Amino acid sequence: MTTLKIGLLDTFLAKIGSLSGPIDERINNFLICGYARVVHGSREYNPRNYDPMWREATDVLSRHGVSYFRTLDEMLDIVRDGLKTGEGDFLGEALCALGGASPHPGSRLQYVTPYEVAAMMARISMEGAQSLVSEKGFLTCLDSDAGSGSGLIACARYLKAECIDPTRHFFVEAEADSLTSFRMAYIQLGLMGLPAIVSHIDRKTGRARGRATPAMMPFSRQAGAAFTSWLNQSNRRCDTRRGQPWPSTIAWPEQTTG
Repeated sequence: MTTLKIGLLDTFLAKIGSLSGPIDERINNFLICGYARVVHGSREYNPRNYDPMWREATDVLSRHGVSYFRTLDEMLDIVRDGLKTGEGDFLGEALCALGGASPHPGSRLQYVTPYEVAAMMARISMEGAQSLVSEKGFLTCLDSDAGSGSGLIACARYLKAECIDPTRHFFVEAEADSLTSFRMAYIQLGLMGLPAIVSHIDRKTGRARGRATPAMMPFSRQAGAAFTSWLNQSNRRCDTRRGQPWPSTIAWPEQTTG
């Protein structure tokens, strides 16, 4: 972890500490508004928007006021900077520091994979990436238990170190079985500019709702027919982990209004 990263994490924790209300509520409000902001960018909140996620963010604004909301936006900027300059899983580390998650298996808290473990697994799973990218133009990866997205973040950084631009040559599918994990993964993958489908999976019913990151459509156009052909294969396989059928409900960036 770099000195700058530690400074940014401390700043993030200080910001959330300055807000009022129970810590669980503050964390949830940040994830709601951060998720909405990554999806919709700089567009204004519109309470008439059809998207429930957007209405949740508007509700946070109406209940807590502009100053509270601006602090949440500032926190999102800190996460963006932390992902650019750091080596870890920013939101995973922040949630652990706030007592909302644990890096220790078996804890009653939500488990967050230690970034050192994620980085080691990335080096193993991304072996041979250059030849795959040279062959078809892109690399694919599925994480069926994505958590905060630490494994996919580590893979993207590994590719960048290998001189492969993950925003142009790396498509990921992330699945999470809690809204907290889903929002953390979406925020971090979206802020990193990774083309991804992030899905919230109800393990009891099997129902899945997915959302594409803003980088997904530009990536699809750039990858072209080869990517479309791969997607349409009934038995398609990700280069790491088996690809699963996409959720029946996927929200694409073009479908959102603001």
